[in-house]
Amino acid sequence: MITSLRSTMSQQAWQAFLVGQLYAHKGEGHLDYFQINKILKEAPFFNQLENRIGHLFSDRSLLVSSLLHRSFVNEFSTAKSTLESNERLEFLGDAILGAIITSLLVERYPKLAEGELSLLRSALVNEESWGMLAKFLNLDYLVIVSRGEQQAGGYKKDSILANTFEALFGAIFLDSNYEQTKRIFCDLLAQYDRATGHQFLAASKRESANVKGKVQEYFLKEHLALPEYRFVLLENNQYQADLYVGDKLLASASDSSKKKAAKAAAEIAFLQIKKLENQEILHVNN
Repeated sequence: MITSLRSTMSQQAWQAFLVGQLYAHKGEGHLDYFQINKILKEAPFFNQLENRIGHLFSDRSLLVSSLLHRSFVNEFSTAKSTLESNERLEFLGDAILGAIITSLLVERYPKLAEGELSLLRSALVNEESWGMLAKFLNLDYLVIVSRGEQQAGGYKKDSILANTFEALFGAIFLDSNYEQTKRIFCDLLAQYDRATGHQFLAASKRESANVKGKVQEYFLKEHLALPEYRFVLLENNQYQADLYVGDKLLASASDSSKKKAAKAAAEIAFLQIKKLENQEILHVNN
């Protein structure tokens, strides 16, 4: 029965099934890493995860712990419980991934100045990027959240997925070493680049690192009203961001969060500003 479910269930249905299986153990009063690992083996992509990242865990409790969101662990906390949420692994993974990205950028772009490298790192080391790579590894099928968080779609949130991605690399580091972790991350980026046709470490990404700040700088320089972002929650649970300058609507965009929608609207506005500046340059030259 479980095998057929695994091959046909949607992400939402699988998450509901997974949480149901785990909560069935709650009545027994104890749930440990071994039991969770056994249940996860029925999950789509779990058995493929170690092959995808090229690392077989010698301590599988690290792998399981990297997938445990605090909302789940808090509900299963007992005097006998040995379960830990992925927060400590996330803290470690954040530092490790930051160091890896920094070293890769210095190696790849020897002519970029420190400020340019910082901009590019900011564009890469963030919730959006890690959430994207988490989905590439199908961690949205595997992260374990509480029943309430599951019903609210928490397993799809970039914030939770980004933290899970960092926790996974914290676990890999503890189960191996820095050089091995860096190799695994580089291999993952190579897989991502081939699959998407986009370079994760592309230097051009530094242009969008602080696009909201660049838009604001332009209006400050021109002594105009500062941009204001107004948000509307759409029926599909997307947010629409309307960028106003005074009473004038300059740009609109929608996305899954206010932060993403505002960034998208700012990018549209920034393209308009660049176009306007280019026209002014042409006018002066003529």
